[in-house]
Amino acid sequence: MADWKKGVGWAAVAIGTSLLVLVVTAFFLLRSPGFHTWVLAKIVQQASESTGARVELQNFDFHVKTLTADIYGLTVHGTEAAGERPLLQVQKATVGIKIISILHRRVNLSELVVDAPVVNLTVNKEGRSNLPTPPPSNKKSSTNVFDLAVGHVLLTNGAGTDYGLGVEVDITKGHRRISHGGEAVGYLSENRIYPDDRAAIVVLDNADFGNAQTSIADSIEKILFADAGDVGRAKVVFEDLRAGRIDRARFTANGNHYFTPQAIADYRTSLTALGEPESFVRNRSSLRGGFTAESYTVDYGTKKLTIVLRAEPGPKGRIEQFTVYPAD
Repeated sequence: MADWKKGVGWAAVAIGTSLLVLVVTAFFLLRSPGFHTWVLAKIVQQASESTGARVELQNFDFHVKTLTADIYGLTVHGTEAAGERPLLQVQKATVGIKIISILHRRVNLSELVVDAPVVNLTVNKEGRSNLPTPPPSNKKSSTNVFDLAVGHVLLTNGAGTDYGLGVEVDITKGHRRISHGGEAVGYLSENRIYPDDRAAIVVLDNADFGNAQTSIADSIEKILFADAGDVGRAKVVFEDLRAGRIDRARFTANGNHYFTPQAIADYRTSLTALGEPESFVRNRSSLRGGFTAESYTVDYGTKKLTIVLRAEPGPKGRIEQFTVYPAD
């Protein structure tokens, strides 16, 4: 199935190439909102024509000093039916270029960073995939996206579809997991593999019905992968607020704008009055709108608080939102 990697890479490079060739040319023209809209439309048109896919792009930014461009809200539709998930969705991608010749419109990609890609590659029983078929090469164009040199490629925070070739594929507590349950007359089973940890959980249960195998696997999983590290960042910020301070380097501009001196003082007054919390638990985490969406519960025994934390993806991502309110 190496074709899907080539297909996704080909689509990303085609988008980046179209964007950068157009924007480098646009650098010498007067910038205006109208021109920005025109360039955006041309990017979509050229990307669609070169890949044979239907391409959607919400926006882009070009940084002249670094010769890099950020593209936002990229969707590539393959041959899947209407209403099905598209072939590729990318929240944000950054492409850097090395100009070979402006006159001949020749560029190489020095960097390609794709953030939160979601790939939905399907293959039917006849062996046909939903990868689009590129149109015949245009003789007037000498650009072949496969011939472009790419200096550095990075995929970050990819989101899976939770299913692949008959098994469930997901991430639990930061650990990649491949799992599948089974049953036959007189037994139930649960099989979970954690390839990055070189670990596995296999449970066999002599029963015709019930959920004991899953409960046992869940209990073993909790022992293998403790929750201690999952609450680290949120707990540090929470303790800082209890002390009447924050580390502003942890926050985005919007996050810092929210935490005025008065807001920090109010948090300190409210939180210290509750005493010491008995537990600090992470409930869930997902990606939404380009940020993480994390939820925590702080239990004081007689009262519970809910924390909502939204941050840039990645271990060093800055916090966009941190709010605390009663859980009741």
